[in-house]
Amino acid sequence: MKNSAIILTIILFLSSTRLFSQELNQSGTILISTNPLKLIYGIVNLEFEYYLSPSFSIELGSEYVLGHYIIKKEKHPDFVIRTGPRYHFFNKKEFGDKNDLYLGAFAGYFWSKEIQQQKFFNFGPEIGYKYKFDNPLLINTKIFITSPFDTLKIIPGFECMLGYSIKR
Repeated sequence: MKNSAIILTIILFLSSTRLFSQELNQSGTILISTNPLKLIYGIVNLEFEYYLSPSFSIELGSEYVLGHYIIKKEKHPDFVIRTGPRYHFFNKKEFGDKNDLYLGAFAGYFWSKEIQQQKFFNFGPEIGYKYKFDNPLLINTKIFITSPFDTLKIIPGFECMLGYSIKR
């Protein structure tokens, strides 16, 4: 009974918020995204994106490790934060309001209490694609390369996130 009530509440919330959702590539759109698979590993990650115009947005993302019992601390830092601009190629109506291809750059910081070599500022490029469903939900896939400022080492990455769009 309790699970049925939770599922019904989620369905009602998602269906009622359709009134408040906004299409991609519009000024003032706010996106909130997360990678739900990382929660299995005890990592909470959130990404916020604000569209300044149909062509440009600013992104702020972070990760925080909650549980160290599933992943080894040598493999992931305790805290990651990054921010940067994104250029959106599908900024015209002929591409539709549900698709978005973007190219971005970011700067950030990795921090770990136990691993000295993972305390560094970093930067890198990213390319991604977003698809928005008929409701406020969207999928955001991206490929990125992270590089510390003090070395020539590169760390490639791929992420698939679920997101939610909100009107400002």
